Amino acid sequence: MTRKPALAARAAAFHHRAAGAIAAGFAALLAASASGVPAHAAPSPGALVDEPCDIEVGDPAIAARLHCARMHVLRDPARPALGRFEIAVAIRRSAAPKPGTAPVLFLHGGPGGGITRWLGRGGRDPAPGHDLVAFDMRGGGRSTPRVCEDAGGALMQASVDADGPAAAAARREAIASECLREWRAAGFDGTQFGTAVTVADAEALREALGVARWLLLGESYGTTVAAHYVATHPDRIEAAVLDSLYPPDDLVLPVAEMQARLVDRIGADCAADPDCAVRFPKVGRAALAAVVADFDRAPLRVGRGAGALLFDGLALRQSLGLAAVDEAGARAIPLLLDAARRRDARYFEGAAAAVGSDSAGGVNLAALLATDCRDRARHHVEGEDDGTLRLLAGLPPGTCASWTAPGEAPRWPWGTPVPMLLLAGGYDSFQPDAAAIAARIGPAARLVELPFAAHGARGAGPCVREIAAGWLADPTRAPDLDCVATMVPPPFLREVVPLAGVAALASAATPSPWAIVLVAALVVALLAGFGAPLLARLRHRPIPNPAASRAAALASVLLLLAIAVPAFALASAGAGARAIGMFGLPAPAGHAAWLLWPAALLALLALMAALRDRRFAAGIASVAVLVAVGAAAGIGLLPMP
Repeated sequence: MTRKPALAARAAAFHHRAAGAIAAGFAALLAASASGVPAHAAPSPGALVDEPCDIEVGDPAIAARLHCARMHVLRDPARPALGRFEIAVAIRRSAAPKPGTAPVLFLHGGPGGGITRWLGRGGRDPAPGHDLVAFDMRGGGRSTPRVCEDAGGALMQASVDADGPAAAAARREAIASECLREWRAAGFDGTQFGTAVTVADAEALREALGVARWLLLGESYGTTVAAHYVATHPDRIEAAVLDSLYPPDDLVLPVAEMQARLVDRIGADCAADPDCAVRFPKVGRAALAAVVADFDRAPLRVGRGAGALLFDGLALRQSLGLAAVDEAGARAIPLLLDAARRRDARYFEGAAAAVGSDSAGGVNLAALLATDCRDRARHHVEGEDDGTLRLLAGLPPGTCASWTAPGEAPRWPWGTPVPMLLLAGGYDSFQPDAAAIAARIGPAARLVELPFAAHGARGAGPCVREIAAGWLADPTRAPDLDCVATMVPPPFLREVVPLAGVAALASAATPSPWAIVLVAALVVALLAGFGAPLLARLRHRPIPNPAASRAAALASVLLLLAIAVPAFALASAGAGARAIGMFGLPAPAGHAAWLLWPAALLALLALMAALRDRRFAAGIASVAVLVAVGAAAGIGLLPMP
């Protein structure tokens, strides 16, 4: 499955294609673009058609390395008259290409997710010297068919309802039913989706680009696609990295069990941390089961007035899942379980706001159901519910029967000679038995267990990314795992301050360190360089010596350094607060602490002004005291009303 982007937020860049073959592919694309084919003439199946890169680009240097296109594929090769889908393709050339290296094909999560829109983001190439090739699988991201585009967000919003769990469940079923109606009206069916079909699209892309062999990088559901690709076309794959496994059905645990294992793992780490152990002495599956049962028995009312929502056990589980999309959020779970035990609704107001927005992570509901229902026979077993669709999407058992019959199950490359690196995070909220999978693959597989990584382990930091990059660069060499022992997890959040009013506004508007430094520089320079002459004019006194003003401006640079260093230190210390920003609960010394810096700046100005006018200095100092008191209240150093 996929993690939110937030995750998704964390989708990044990757690699480099074989220089000669890919250059030929690009030449073919450019020739097709320049050929003047009439707009009404449909390209041949498998053709790539250039298009502008209408994606966000964070760095002009990256824009120069991006190439975007559309690949036309038949919905069903056995029935060409049914028409075509258009697959969005993006290629990011390496910043330092190495001739002869294979490109990396990135296979995104989902099903129903996308990746091409993220290729314009910044960051170094994950495997230096290799280009990255990515495509959005059918129905996801920027690819067609575009049906049920709002259903994913609406389904997330229907996790909770003001009228209670039954009303929320009815809304979810209605959303899924309407999506199915739209899907059928468009003439689509499940045979046009599934992992085998996705691999066929990847093969068509490989041939269109003239690539002899790929390197594969699959994340979440993308590991299923990568595994099937290796199993069915081993001669086309040089090596593969499988990040956060979505394994075959016989190795998929019930989602409730996987979440219990995650909480047990976090509880063990909490018990090993003296401060966490004292604050949260009982963290584990028993505590999770108790609060879920309590919320099911008496849903928690979150919010006030007509906007209040009722959280049952399902909504609580989904909230914990949202928190665990990254490592810092996972380390907030003891705090959230404790808040749930105490039925402190304030800690879930942010979660209620999150599900009240389009927070489905860009996953297309129709593509998700068409693919997973096609791939996974377990969804069609009457009376069997592993919780994947129920706990992750809030849909009841039996949903898949309306969408499609089960098709070809994804194959896994048991006994393959293709080198495969498996990344397994200890904080992965979707936890299969990675060791069992590695054992079935055989000697070609190398399992790397990362104790403090969440789902999408490469997002845990440079250590994991370097391990993956080293494997793709040379899979014959054993990966260097020394950095794993040095990985430091985020701190456990032992206390936070639910904010409201001005304090919440200050937290939400927290500027970046650069903004703090630049604004401070401007204010200090203006007041130091021009403030004294201006004040002199207003008071009808002689203008101070210009040389003295220049000296004051130079001194302001030194003062700026005194502001910059702690500002950046503050930003790095606020990672825990950012991790659960969706809950509206900045940690002490977190978001609102930036208010202390204007107070410090005002205090510095007071010292400067004291040289000329004590009354003016006293006024500035009074403002500084008020700002400092407000900041202290906002970050929890002083009690709030």
